[in-house]
Amino acid sequence: MKTNGKKTFREDDTKECNQRFVVVFSVVLFCVAAEEGFHCTTLDSEDKFHVCWKVIELEDGDRDIIFKLEVKTHGYVGFGLSSNGGMTGSDIVTGWVKNGQVYFQDRYGEGNFLPKIDEIQSWNLVSGRENDTHTTLIFRRKLDTCDKEDRKIDDSTTKLIYAYSDEDPKRKMHSSTISKAGHEERPPTANEKIPSSRSRQVHSVLLGCFVSQTPRCFDGAFDSKRVTRGFVHHILLYECVGGSAEAYDPHLDQHGHECHRPNMPDAMKKCEGIFLAWAVGGENLVLPEDVGLPLEISPAKYYMMEIHYDNPGKVEGIIDHSGLRIYYTPKVEEIRRRNPYDRFHRKQRLIVPPGRKKYVVAGHSNPTML
Repeated sequence: MKTNGKKTFREDDTKECNQRFVVVFSVVLFCVAAEEGFHCTTLDSEDKFHVCWKVIELEDGDRDIIFKLEVKTHGYVGFGLSSNGGMTGSDIVTGWVKNGQVYFQDRYGEGNFLPKIDEIQSWNLVSGRENDTHTTLIFRRKLDTCDKEDRKIDDSTTKLIYAYSDEDPKRKMHSSTISKAGHEERPPTANEKIPSSRSRQVHSVLLGCFVSQTPRCFDGAFDSKRVTRGFVHHILLYECVGGSAEAYDPHLDQHGHECHRPNMPDAMKKCEGIFLAWAVGGENLVLPEDVGLPLEISPAKYYMMEIHYDNPGKVEGIIDHSGLRIYYTPKVEEIRRRNPYDRFHRKQRLIVPPGRKKYVVAGHSNPTML
């Protein structure tokens, strides 16, 4: 059977692919412009599933979105767009490479079972390949396909879901195919160590806390790529309010302590307000060039970085150099004029009641900053 000149697929062709998709994180796909190149991230904690995308302008005024998947597997790969993180109502593609041929299918989810093949194959395969370690698929579609089984891509938040297997489906496939593409180098990863950081042995589960001093002015950018992917679950940077230099200085640039344990120094217990946060799926934070956050008005002179390590496989010999690289500037007055800074004491117990359209948090600010 053919639809719009493209082959469709029998429902029983890929019953071996019945693997539940995993929700990863929320992202705004529409915002990434073509001139910025591909926006890339890692979806899984094991650093096996990489996805890149970009939106391109067409001559007729329409827009397409291009995805590139690079997965450490020789089996099938599944990827989808979801409104709520579930498979029901999700827009899904599956693909794999076998004997030099690339198989690719546009599907849709109706529940936590094998996604059905879409009668209208809106996703178009651009290329695919398989090397010694990875399967790579590049495909595209219109932002709005007018297909009821496809998700419209706009400026709202989209949840990405994924699945993969170590094996290809065993049944013979009836699908669009493309010859195996030539060799393409895997995108480089940033493994550069952060200056003056200390290496740390990665255990099964560990919360490590480390103290640093305050720069003068945070200019609105921090780099999260200096993170050991697959073993770091999240990083939090706390403001440390109160305490003396005598209490904090002995802990500067040291190996740190386990957080929230009896051996955690009393001074670290004063570090409560979260200043920056990163978690799996997160990216770098970059503000406009003339926007920043003046830190000298903060009562915090020290900061504590909390790193949550997760090594469920108990892999041995992993040494971590993760951290946050913060860029700051001496242009304090210029930044200050552009950034009124309303401050209130942040607590983890601050909870906004569900269903409230408006919620006011009272605080105090230096009048010169308004």
